[in-house]
Amino acid sequence: MRVIPVADESLGVRSMCLYVEVGGIGVVLDPGVSLAPRRYGLPPHPSEFAALIEARRAVVEYSSMARYVVISHYHFDHMTPAFDSLYMWTTRDTYRSVYGGRTVIAKNSDTA
Repeated sequence: MRVIPVADESLGVRSMCLYVEVGGIGVVLDPGVSLAPRRYGLPPHPSEFAALIEARRAVVEYSSMARYVVISHYHFDHMTPAFDSLYMWTTRDTYRSVYGGRTVIAKNSDTA
């Protein structure tokens, strides 16, 4: 079993994305990354945007190796949305890159 932290608070972005591989089967857990538009009244620092871009790249890379994607809940630091966002570094193509061709395991959004 391999467990790889992909993106996390300690890696510079709001996230808790993990890649887990068991018996050759890859699983991405909580493929979201984000920054706060304003934190303590301040916009993100350029180094935070650099961390965001790198974290998003890593989420897409590890998602490409996964058969399953698990979303624990619907906060943007835990899932990749289907819209463009500067603070999550997403486009519709990013959404497709993370979820396309994979089995997504998530709770019913009506109960979110």
